[in-house]
Amino acid sequence: MSVSRPTHESARPAALARAGVLDASPEEAFDRITCLAARVLNVPYAVLTLRDAEGTFTKSCHGPGLAGLGLAREERPRGWPSLPDGPLHIEDLAADPRFARHPLFSLGSRLGLRMYAGVPLVTGDGEALGTLCVLDTRARTLGAHEQNLLHSLAGLVLGELERRALRLDLARAREQEALLGDLARLVGGSLTPEEAARQALGRLHGTLSLEGSALLRRTREAVEVSAEVGGRGETLRALGPGGTGWAAVDREEPLFLEGAWSVARAFPELVEAGLGALAWLPLPGGEDAAHALAFLRMAESPWTPGERWALEAAARGVGVALERAEHNRRLERAALTDPLTGLGNRHAFDRALEDADGLRARGGAGYVLALVDLDGMRRVNDEYGRARGDDLLREFARQLQYPDVTAYRLGGDEYALLHLSPGLPEAAAQALVNRVAGAVRFTRSLAYPVGASVGVATVPDDAPGATGALRAALRRMHAQKRSRRGAGHGR
Repeated sequence: MSVSRPTHESARPAALARAGVLDASPEEAFDRITCLAARVLNVPYAVLTLRDAEGTFTKSCHGPGLAGLGLAREERPRGWPSLPDGPLHIEDLAADPRFARHPLFSLGSRLGLRMYAGVPLVTGDGEALGTLCVLDTRARTLGAHEQNLLHSLAGLVLGELERRALRLDLARAREQEALLGDLARLVGGSLTPEEAARQALGRLHGTLSLEGSALLRRTREAVEVSAEVGGRGETLRALGPGGTGWAAVDREEPLFLEGAWSVARAFPELVEAGLGALAWLPLPGGEDAAHALAFLRMAESPWTPGERWALEAAARGVGVALERAEHNRRLERAALTDPLTGLGNRHAFDRALEDADGLRARGGAGYVLALVDLDGMRRVNDEYGRARGDDLLREFARQLQYPDVTAYRLGGDEYALLHLSPGLPEAAAQALVNRVAGAVRFTRSLAYPVGASVGVATVPDDAPGATGALRAALRRMHAQKRSRRGAGHGR
C-alpha cells in the first residue's frame, strides 16, 4: 500500500474542530444568519460554506435548490480564488469566462443565477474557515453599504463559531479536569507501569476518538507491546530493528502526525496498516529499554489542543509509574548487591535458595551450593592495609564468577556459589571446588598470601532442601578449615 502526498492544502482548521461544526448538518443558528443575509440584501439565495479536511461543504443555505453548492476542493477549476484572497464579487456569472465550465455556472443556469458575492470567514489568527455568500438572479453590483452588511453578517457567523467554541472549551475543560483527576489517582496508586498504562489508555479511549493505543518498550532486539487497548498492538510490532520508526522510540519530544502521508513518512513500516493519524509520546526509559505511548487513528482527523493535552497528561502519569518502578528496581538491586564486589549479598543468596527450593517443589531439578571462607585475610589487612584487603576481596570475587554459576559475598571474607540444574551433581560439586582453587591460585599470583576453605552440598543428594544443604556445606567447610590449620595454613 503506497501513500501519496496530498496535492491540495491538507490543513484542517482547528477552530472548526473547537466549535464542533465539522459536519453538514443544518443548525438553526446558522440558518437564521443566511435567512437574514438574503432579506437585508434583497437576494433570493444565501449560502454559508465551511472548510473541513476534505474540502468545502454547505453548512446552511437559504433558497431552494442549493444543496449541490458544497464543492470539494478538487472539483474547483483553475482560477477559482482561494478564500484567503479576500472577498469575491462577480456581477455577472454568465459574462465571466472563468466559470464557463464551473459547477457554479451549471447551478446558476438551472436556477437563473447571475450575481455572486462572497466574504471569507477569517479568524483573528488569519485562518480562513469558510465563506458567507449571497446570489441573485439579476446581474447587479453590490454597493459599498451592501458589501459592508455582508461583512457584518460574516462577523455574526464568526461570533457564533467563537461562542460555540467557548462553550465547548468549558465542557472540555471540565472533562480534562475529571481526566486529570483519574490519571492522578492512577499514578498515586501502587499499580505497575503496565497496569497504570492499561487503565490510563482505557480512560482515554472512553473520552477521545481512538482506534488503538499501546505502551511500547524497545529493547535491542524488538519493540515489545507491554500494554494495549483497542487490539492494534500487533500493528506496532512492525517497528523492528533498522527501520525508520525504530529510532523514533528515542525521541525526546512528542510527535503528532495527521494524515496518512505524514504517518507513512515518519513510520514507513506502518504504511500497510492504513493509519490516518498517530501520536507518539516518549517516556522516561529504564536502564535497559526505551519506552513510548502510541495512539492510533484510522481517520485523518486532527489532534486537537485538548486531545494533545490529554495524551501528554497520560504520558506524564505513565512516565511517573515507570520512574517509580525503575527507582524501586534500583533500590531492590542495591538491597541485594554487595557494594564492594558487586556480587549478590546474603539477602540475594537467601532469595535464590528460596526460588530454587520452590522450583524443585514444582518438579524442577536439584542444585549444588558451596560455602567459601577466604583464609589469610587478617594477615593481608595487617601487613598491606585495608585498601589492599578490599582489592583482594574484589579480585577473588571476580575469579569466582563463570557461566551457570552465581557467586555471592555473604560478608567479610565469606562467599557462596550456587549452581542450578547441575546435571551430574558430583561433577558439578567438583567443578565448584576447582573454581575456588583456581581463584586462590590467581590471587596468590598477585602476591596475596591467601588460601580458602570450601564446603559443598547437593540437593537432593545431601539434603532435601536449602536448610539441610547449608548445614552440610558449613560442616564440611569448617572441617576443611580445621584440617588446613592443622597443616599450618592459618588465617
